[in-house]
Amino acid sequence: MGLDTAYYKNNDDMAVTIGNFANEMTSFYVNRSNLGFFTDESVITGIGPKSRQALSFGLFFFDYDLDGRLDFFQTNGHVENDINKVQAAQHYAQKSQLFWNCGEDCERTYVPVEDAGDLTRLDLVGRAASYADVDNDGDLDIVVTQVARAPKLFINESEHGNWIGLRFQSQLPINAGEIKLILNGAKRKAFSSTTKSYLSQIPKDIILGIKDKNIDSILVKFHNKEVKISPKVNQWNVINLDN
Repeated sequence: MGLDTAYYKNNDDMAVTIGNFANEMTSFYVNRSNLGFFTDESVITGIGPKSRQALSFGLFFFDYDLDGRLDFFQTNGHVENDINKVQAAQHYAQKSQLFWNCGEDCERTYVPVEDAGDLTRLDLVGRAASYADVDNDGDLDIVVTQVARAPKLFINESEHGNWIGLRFQSQLPINAGEIKLILNGAKRKAFSSTTKSYLSQIPKDIILGIKDKNIDSILVKFHNKEVKISPKVNQWNVINLDN
């Protein structure tokens, strides 16, 4: 149902994820920069098998522990409130799922986070899902809406790394853009869009997780304009895109 895109390995490989119906894996398509076409990598990334039973709606990439790698979240919930009467393995309210990006050290890129507190314990009739730094502490919190039930706000209390906040100012609409970071000479690529998930938007301000505090520069591309800054770590950096 929901959809998101990201440079999930911080390089030029673009991933597209799509939430699907119950008993169908969440789709995870990857466009390798050196191939020029998409391949289905739902199974080999680790997302597919663990998401097969759920009926998925809102989903997105985000860095919940601020380690510099994009993790993955999806909220679930069936469309038939009596589905359990005809399919014993299915339920109207379902648990949301959080996947940690393990990087290159694991057999699968994404590893399920089995216990993320209420985020993965509660049974929800999940629909829209979004994130923002609600409590202004630098990490990303999650909000999930439900069908005929109150929305849920999940405050992120996990241990996390350092972060860089990018706050954009412009007279033009700020919808999507490309961001390049240079960290100790190494390049890292990110893509920002305010529209994602399912019936959802996120703030135009961006929080990027980093492992250490040594950042050489950040290059931001919006509206065919480039702005380069030397950012301050663990605080917000204001970027004027009209200059």
